[in-house]
Amino acid sequence: EEAALGIAYDQWRTNVFPPSICWDLELPEMFEDAARFVRPEDLIGPVLISADAGQFVDWLAEFAELGFERIYVHHVGKEQRAFIDVFGERVLPTFAGSAS
Repeated sequence: EEAALGIAYDQWRTNVFPPSICWDLELPEMFEDAARFVRPEDLIGPVLISADAGQFVDWLAEFAELGFERIYVHHVGKEQRAFIDVFGERVLPTFAGSAS
């Protein structure tokens, strides 16, 4: 879990600002400057973070129950192959019968 939070913080800390802030930031440097106040724990909630594939199954099932027709997943880390392998083996097969 600590590693998952570290990846999210490294790659996504500039993407958790409310519209009142992010609408006024024009340059990447401005996002980086604003992100210096973001703590790793600030990402918990705005970003779904877990090292447990089962947790993602639960989260995706909750979204499906809300009636979404499509749900797109995105891994913010640099190790895309590991993400694709884990989701392909342990998460997405859970929903294989529910695709339309």
